[in-house]
Amino acid sequence: MDIVFDKKVLSADDKAMNFEWMDRNQTGAYSSSTISGMNTRREHGLFVTPSADHTQKVVLLSKLEESIFIDNRLHEISTNRFTKNIFPIGYQYLKKFSLNPFPKAEFCVEDRIIHRTLFWVADRNLLVIRYELKNQGNPIRLIIKPFLTARYNQTLTDEIQGMNTDSYLSHLSVRWAPRPFMPQLHAYYLTGSYSTATLWYHNFFYEKDINRFQDQQEDLLNPGFFEAKIQPYESFDIFFSTEDLIEEELDYEAYHRAELKRRGLGIAITNKEEDPASNFRNHLRLSRYAYKSKIYPALSSINPIRQLREIIFSMPGLYLAEKKYNEFKEHFITILSLLDDGLLPVEYPVVKDSVSYAAADLSLWLVDLSYKYFSASNDIAFFEGKVYESLLSIIDAYIKGTRFNIYKDSDNLIFSGDKNYNLGWQYGAKEPDTQQRYGKLLEINALWYNALCIMIEFSKKLDKNRYAGKYQKLNDKVKHSFNNTFINDESSYFDWVREDIKSVKFTINQLIPLSLNFRCCNDKFAVKVLNRIESELLTPNGLRIFANDNPKKKNREYERYLIKPSLTSMYIQACMHYRRVSHETLQNFQPLIDLAKTGLLGFIPEYVMNDKEQHQVGILDFTPALADWIWLEYIFSKR
Repeated sequence: MDIVFDKKVLSADDKAMNFEWMDRNQTGAYSSSTISGMNTRREHGLFVTPSADHTQKVVLLSKLEESIFIDNRLHEISTNRFTKNIFPIGYQYLKKFSLNPFPKAEFCVEDRIIHRTLFWVADRNLLVIRYELKNQGNPIRLIIKPFLTARYNQTLTDEIQGMNTDSYLSHLSVRWAPRPFMPQLHAYYLTGSYSTATLWYHNFFYEKDINRFQDQQEDLLNPGFFEAKIQPYESFDIFFSTEDLIEEELDYEAYHRAELKRRGLGIAITNKEEDPASNFRNHLRLSRYAYKSKIYPALSSINPIRQLREIIFSMPGLYLAEKKYNEFKEHFITILSLLDDGLLPVEYPVVKDSVSYAAADLSLWLVDLSYKYFSASNDIAFFEGKVYESLLSIIDAYIKGTRFNIYKDSDNLIFSGDKNYNLGWQYGAKEPDTQQRYGKLLEINALWYNALCIMIEFSKKLDKNRYAGKYQKLNDKVKHSFNNTFINDESSYFDWVREDIKSVKFTINQLIPLSLNFRCCNDKFAVKVLNRIESELLTPNGLRIFANDNPKKKNREYERYLIKPSLTSMYIQACMHYRRVSHETLQNFQPLIDLAKTGLLGFIPEYVMNDKEQHQVGILDFTPALADWIWLEYIFSKR
């Protein structure tokens, strides 16, 4: 189970560059590269940490350049891509690479076997790296050159003038402070030595940035080098941190034991058959982000995104499927505290002065989430008092009207937005020949009906009979208006309606009225819509956002092929409402699971482009996609 990739893959740089790894912790820091050690995108780096305001990620240590001396024979075991060549070609020494649970590279140099293991400590900005000589024979001399930068991970170093190249040496440590507005980086070591020798290495090239960014190359600073003599079965450890450490804290074995315990059995990405949900759960255990003394789901370690919609979508898989009810309730109450005039902010946690509440669906998704919790836990006591009152305030705000032109119209459906605001959840680029999407939106009104039904249920269980009766009368009217307004033909809904304009665009929104717990369409019609969804949107990698309804329109080419894996459980929920599902239904999504075996190992990406050939786009370490699969398996097991 340890072996992930052998020499056959590792020795082929064109193959190895397509497999990436990442290790991360709860501070939001991470390390990432390819299995060959060649950085292929600007987000790669060994020490990447959040900025002071937690809005961006800062790359401090890009990589380590490693050399092995056996007697006087030099072997370069690192791999770099420059604009004109790959040098050195250290991947030729790689024998194995594993992720169980830490990134571990095994090099074979002459007859010497060297292991390099690295991992992040859970709750500290502390990266631990060990080099071990694993067999008998002559000792080796290890030279390690740190390649530094001080930039955000979405940018490149474009100015080396004014960068502080000094190394500040102390007992058993060295410190670098390349830029005054970036964190300082410390390196600690109990054996070996560090020597100053300032050099610049030019024209590192990041091939994966082609078609992503205008620039793909940068220069990196090498301020000096570490040197250590390693005897057989001995090791050399380096501790990188933005913190001041004392000698007693430089304990590799203690950190290693603690991380093994925290991570359980680790991540097993192998060629053998395994339970994908088990691998995803291991990653989700690490998907916690500490901010202002609280822990939140980390939607991504590479990208500091905090879209509340995606957090809400992730919570069933993160908490409910694992029966982590106390964690769920704590996080749910925190989200409720963000309500303002019945609306929730688009991003969360809030770290900026300007907060946008321009979304009409988020509060209604939160009501839906509350019912998922109740269905899983049967904990009606949680909804007594303030939680129930907060949910009531959402319904009341939509009835009376709130910001961004959100209000209950005379037909009892929800109108939202105007020509300046699209308040729905729909993904995709605007088209110049398409009417702006505002008015009575399909997903908002499906969620509105669902929310009213949920509040009727809660009101009855809490003996709030006056509210139950009030919402029941309203809900009957909403159901009638919904079916009169949105049914387009026998197999589709209108996507949105406004005055005399009705959109017939067929998108993933068609799935929402079928997937919710409370639905207002008849079964016969729902099955026909579901059949069309399967015909035009369903793929083995998840659901397309848009139907391929007009392939000749060039401005639609991108979105025609855009697939969202993290919406798969929504489709399964719809299937369970209207037809039988079997284990074979999940097996049809094996290509989606296989996404975790390429690209960023162990993860499902935010999007898949399935045009001439399949490739991953968007956020590579997308927690909602993993949480969605865990939730999918949970609801499937409860069918």
